[in-house]
Amino acid sequence: MNKGFIFSGDSFTWGEGLELFSKLPSTQKYFIDRKYSMEGPYNMAWNPKFKNSHRLFQQKNRFSRIVSTHFNTWDDVYDRNGGCLYANLDELFVQMERTPLEDVYSIIIQVTHPWREVRIYDNPDELDFAMGMHPSTRFFRHKKSRDTGNISRVNVLNELKYFGSNLGYKKYKNLLNTNFFHQIENSFEKLIRFCYSYSEYKNNKISYQTFLESSDMDDINLSTADVYLDFCMLELSMWGNSFDEIYKNLEIKLCSDYINFIIDNIKPLCDSTGTKIYFLPVWNETWKSYYNTEIEFYKNNCIDIIYNNESYPSFESIFNKFSIENTKGYEWTRNQHPNLEGHKIIANSIIKFIENKK
Repeated sequence: MNKGFIFSGDSFTWGEGLELFSKLPSTQKYFIDRKYSMEGPYNMAWNPKFKNSHRLFQQKNRFSRIVSTHFNTWDDVYDRNGGCLYANLDELFVQMERTPLEDVYSIIIQVTHPWREVRIYDNPDELDFAMGMHPSTRFFRHKKSRDTGNISRVNVLNELKYFGSNLGYKKYKNLLNTNFFHQIENSFEKLIRFCYSYSEYKNNKISYQTFLESSDMDDINLSTADVYLDFCMLELSMWGNSFDEIYKNLEIKLCSDYINFIIDNIKPLCDSTGTKIYFLPVWNETWKSYYNTEIEFYKNNCIDIIYNNESYPSFESIFNKFSIENTKGYEWTRNQHPNLEGHKIIANSIIKFIENKK
């Protein structure tokens, strides 16, 4: 094989934490301090404390390199740790621009948690409820800004599609802004989960303390909670009769929009050069929602995880065995990313899938 691979994904694809297995002297401080965290004001990929020796070890041992080495070719991974679905698509567009698709055998897209960065925020004209990271929004941002590390917000109102009915927005227009939603961190997912817990409390199914704990709250003004609840039900009633149902249906919608965006905007380009598109499933339980979109293109091109000759629909199934924090001597990291053996399992699953497709 002389053609190579483009890998697109989040911190799993990037290889977070692999440098801890390098035994390099510069990583010993983590073991001494018993502290290793990717959280902070800087993305670890660009942070000065992430040394080039760490990066080179990481690149050598992550699943993308294992796959490309097996096929005696090269792999392209965007050098940024993490990211939501559409930030990763932005980076994929950059990867496709810098490498001719006729030189690429396959683009392997590792899908991530669909609720990442689905935010409530103000745009210049009105409240964009739950569509802060709509794929068309991200796509046009990419076209207008090449700085994918810090994508500027642009006005793409004509391209937005809304989840909501707009009834909640109209009723509470004078109250709603990003500051109003600060207690749920302007997160659409957290708002739905909050409303579910609050409705359970109001129906005397759980205690007030349980409501606070399940909502990850220290305290909240109940009049504010009532507005959250009424707003959410008005805005989202078209998606179900309960918050469980609403959450489930919207999760499938998020997955469906993402896959269809790839089908509409990336697949035609790949078809013209014979480049394959394969999917690596998300690392958590939301793999079910991707499958429940019932989109055949995704289901036919999604890679199962193979371990001990058993097939699993997601790495989530073997998380406990092959995560960094479950590796002896690494429990202190609290890092749930794959360890060296986990990356080998993912790589071998990809290799097996590709060889069976040939």
